[in-house]
Amino acid sequence: MQMCAAAVLGVLQIVVGVVCLVLGPSRTHTRPGDVASLWAAYWLGAVFAAAGVFTIVSGSCRTVCLSRCSALGNLLGALFSITGLVLYSLDLAHVSLSWMCKGDSAPCMTLAAIAQKVLTWVDVCLLLLLLLQLCVNISAVVLSLSLREKVFLKYPV
Repeated sequence: MQMCAAAVLGVLQIVVGVVCLVLGPSRTHTRPGDVASLWAAYWLGAVFAAAGVFTIVSGSCRTVCLSRCSALGNLLGALFSITGLVLYSLDLAHVSLSWMCKGDSAPCMTLAAIAQKVLTWVDVCLLLLLLLQLCVNISAVVLSLSLREKVFLKYPV
């Protein structure tokens, strides 16, 4: 059962990482220090995918070293998901694309409003995925530590 749970948690982490990598480049620079200018989607996606791989491997090969690496990778993933939640929340609070329009052009303002709605929904989607990732990382840490305890009790050092 725990191998299956580790596989499910790992696959979820990899999927969230890939979605971050796919949706991240669609973001435009809205202000200095936003998610797009920090390239946050790339390093968030890479950390989440790596944590997912560690979770899957530690679930299938039960060793103390792999369970420690998985716990550490998932702790890093949880910290990065909190960082991503903060960054995307700041971007969601300051999203505005009206600066793209020069003057008071009605078609341009309409297009900017539509693009702003799309950008807002992308941010909301990524915020929900980062919240899911945080829960999955915490669950994977608990699972890794419980696997470590079972391996340590079975093969004492």
